[in-house]
Amino acid sequence: MPFPISIVGRSTAPVTHDIDAAWLASFSRAVGDATDADLGHPLFPVCIEWPAVTAAARLDDGTLLPDERRRGIHATHDLTIHRLLRAGDAVTTVATVEALAARRRGTFQQLRLDTRDAEGSLVATTVMGSMFIGVAVEGPLPEESAAHDEPALASEPTPEPAPEPAVPIAIPIAVSVDQAREYSEASRIWNPIHTDATAAVAAGLTAPILHGTCTLALATSAALAWAGIDRTTVRRIRVRFAGMVAMPSTIELRVARTSPHELHFDVVDSAGTPVLRDGRVTL
Repeated sequence: MPFPISIVGRSTAPVTHDIDAAWLASFSRAVGDATDADLGHPLFPVCIEWPAVTAAARLDDGTLLPDERRRGIHATHDLTIHRLLRAGDAVTTVATVEALAARRRGTFQQLRLDTRDAEGSLVATTVMGSMFIGVAVEGPLPEESAAHDEPALASEPTPEPAPEPAVPIAIPIAVSVDQAREYSEASRIWNPIHTDATAAVAAGLTAPILHGTCTLALATSAALAWAGIDRTTVRRIRVRFAGMVAMPSTIELRVARTSPHELHFDVVDSAGTPVLRDGRVTL
């Protein structure tokens, strides 16, 4: 069944979380950064966004078949950090379907996730892009929406190349055999394709793969450590997901400081195949 265009603009019910130091610390440890137990890792918002992301899958009133839902692939991630999460925060997240775009491979869905604290102030805003392979869209769309096969980073249709003087530094990152399990427990993001071999094979994989957000968090931790950057200065993280990470394995972060306010990075697997592309950390 095709995506109904009528879901654009629909939002989920608010999802509330109480943040404690143990949760913040366990997530940071799972992604290679344990520098501050009471202050969240820049990628910690993915933990509290997950229930809203799963709730957003029900906004189509059951139009998509279960097999069609499983074809959704996390393609882009654009996180704006208004402030880092702290122990004691009570936060509420709402997901809104911002756009649907017809592509040659299927439908690209743009989901916005807004997280606010108890006072109503924004803590994090994520624009998450997902490609639903082989799923069409019902209803009229702008003509230009079918013209692009590759999803664009939110608000930036054409990623800018790194300035010439910046030469990327290669940093190996070890991915353990238990990395997905440790990340699932720390993030509270549970998807059986990451931890259950039977579920992974049923989904068309040969074995469980690492969460894309875990790969991104590991890369962010390593990039900040290499550049000597305090996590409190991070304001935005953007990336395209390009491939899968096996466990165990060693991935390679290629990072360059392109300006006083920005790092550019990519990640490749042990065979040199891109895993993350067009990554940027804005300070």
